[in-house]
Amino acid sequence: MDDLKSCYERIKSFGLELEDYQVIDTVRQHRDYWRPKSVRVVLLAESHVWTTPADFACTIDVKRFGLNDYPKNYVRLVYDLAYGENELLSGYAVKNKGTPQYWKIFYSTCNRLTSNADSWLIMKTSNRDLNSRIAAKISLLRKMQERGVWLMDASIVSLYKPGGFKPSSISMEQALEQSWDHYIGRELVNINPRHVICIGKKVYRTLESRLLSVCKRENLSCIAQPQAHLSAAEHLSNLQCCFDICERHSLASTGAHA
Repeated sequence: MDDLKSCYERIKSFGLELEDYQVIDTVRQHRDYWRPKSVRVVLLAESHVWTTPADFACTIDVKRFGLNDYPKNYVRLVYDLAYGENELLSGYAVKNKGTPQYWKIFYSTCNRLTSNADSWLIMKTSNRDLNSRIAAKISLLRKMQERGVWLMDASIVSLYKPGGFKPSSISMEQALEQSWDHYIGRELVNINPRHVICIGKKVYRTLESRLLSVCKRENLSCIAQPQAHLSAAEHLSNLQCCFDICERHSLASTGAHA
């Protein structure tokens, strides 16, 4: 049994309702597809979004964009190009809105924003052309690889269902702590990034002591969740902070996926 499966079984033993393990493993495949060869900055978010069996049965077609070895099954993870893009699926994912807020964070790791509209090319609301939008997203993901920026989730299992449902605070903390102690913490040690940006105060508060056991405080930052009730200026400030950190700590690498 690999470490991810073992961690999944530990969390399951607490009685939490979980997706099938195949979903968890496919989330890993999507994340690994865009992993830099040398990770300099880790974006540490909470979790992917719950993926139903009907969602998972949908398959992804991105061969027209040159991604011939792309993971086959759909999951609700920002690294999955079909999340928010039903046109890329053979099938239909209900309420497939994606997470445009996280695409803004991705954009900010490589570009210093001067306004919240700067990332228009990768946003469905401002760029209605599917092909140019997806091509722009792929270009951005490859640039993130070159800069050594990678998104990890602190929980290996989903903490959110579409529609805003969350488990109890205790269950969320159990999932975060077990994920860290039996998988994510080891991954972070092996990666040894120059900086970790926690996305969301929940992740930071729950894992602060664990994070500080593997990285120095000056190499650890926290920004608000992109869905937080902040002013446009405050959200822009968070995005500019991401750029400043990534600009300071990331180096070009040869990690782009062929």
